[in-house]
Amino acid sequence: MKNITNTEALDIISSLGTSYVMEKDNLTFLIKNKSSEQLKDDEVLLIISEWEDGDFVNVIPLADTFDIEKMLSVVNAKAKRPILLINIHTLSGEFVNRLDSILKERATYDRTYTDYAYVNASKPEVSTDVRLLTEGDKDAFIACSNEQLQYRPPLAVLFDIMITKGQGYILGAFDGEKIVGYLCFVSASDNVYDVDYIYTAPDSRGKGIGTKLGAAYVSYSLENDRIAYWSNAKNEASAKTALKIGLEKIRVFNKYVVNK
Repeated sequence: MKNITNTEALDIISSLGTSYVMEKDNLTFLIKNKSSEQLKDDEVLLIISEWEDGDFVNVIPLADTFDIEKMLSVVNAKAKRPILLINIHTLSGEFVNRLDSILKERATYDRTYTDYAYVNASKPEVSTDVRLLTEGDKDAFIACSNEQLQYRPPLAVLFDIMITKGQGYILGAFDGEKIVGYLCFVSASDNVYDVDYIYTAPDSRGKGIGTKLGAAYVSYSLENDRIAYWSNAKNEASAKTALKIGLEKIRVFNKYVVNK
């Protein structure tokens, strides 16, 4: 494999289409702000970035198969405590099985991440009881639920981060004056929005609230000339909602920690 420049690596990523819009944003940060090395051959691009808890290795296939042993040899020579992030979505099914079998002998599988994006040009129909929240909706938002969700801040804090401080957006689904569900999203780059979290109050589940919120998110993205992205759908319900509103699965990547 040969070393290539930062610019060459990002140009390759840019050429891979919608599935890599988030990857480009993440890797632009890594390449510019961390010590990194880019290597490629005709089959695969490797971007190795130094971190405190290990070196992240983004494995970006350029063909539907690649030389696994060659890739691992380069990784072991170049990276300390390698953490592999391998996009398997474009690889053949038989090859993915072989790759996983080989890696599980030499690494610890961590998890699979799945990304979705809206690639249709037409806007979905938006329900009139879903809209963007403003400062005046804070009390109604806080009253939406008293559940304390794992890894999520209290609703008052979430509202302040997204709305008061302007770090993102919240779409609210209303039943009269009451908020029965919400979807948070952020600006991931100049042309991409990304879903941060979607939630429906317990007594309103099973009524299509998530679908309404997702459709409004897609519509708002298209109106603002953004790609509606849904990265790392964290559970089955989230993935089903993404597919139901017309998003397509565009990237699947596995995370492994190499045993050294």
